[in-house]
Amino acid sequence: MLLFYRMGDFYEMFFHDAEVAAEALGIALTHRGKIEGRDIAMCGVPVHALDGYLARLIQKGHKVAICEQSETPETFKKRGGKGPLPRDVVRVVTPGTLQEDELLQAQQHNFLAAIGRVSAELAIAWADMSTGDFFVQPCTESDIETVLARLQAAELIYADDLAERLGFCSIRFVRALPFICRSFSFV
Repeated sequence: MLLFYRMGDFYEMFFHDAEVAAEALGIALTHRGKIEGRDIAMCGVPVHALDGYLARLIQKGHKVAICEQSETPETFKKRGGKGPLPRDVVRVVTPGTLQEDELLQAQQHNFLAAIGRVSAELAIAWADMSTGDFFVQPCTESDIETVLARLQAAELIYADDLAERLGFCSIRFVRALPFICRSFSFV
């Protein structure tokens, strides 16, 4: 995940994030200061052009976390704050969480789907973050491929143990999978 760190009128990236983003976006990689005698890699994009850069990164399979100032300089000073302004991650952007019209295809849903299992029961849930539409459907193992092919989800989230069980690695099934699949485990 790449961290876009708001600094005034720019979102800046540092260290490895800067190297990855600069290459993916074709923008200049520079440096800002040093740490342990090594240059700190840095690149940035203007705030007003964020959507275009996000679209390019998402299309290349990257996830982006947006970090914004959580306080104005004035408020920070009034309460006696010193050092950098407080910042918080306010959004994580992935193919299934896009909301901006400029990043979406007109007249087409942009579903984030998830497959879950409770005991022996399977279900698939899908949501379009841009419209607020949300659906859940119980299904069998043999139904999953058909449902995913129909949904054309932009992103799929599933538990690690389901990948092998559902045959996600089979060539036939891969055609039904969305561009980006994220797995997780309950460790």
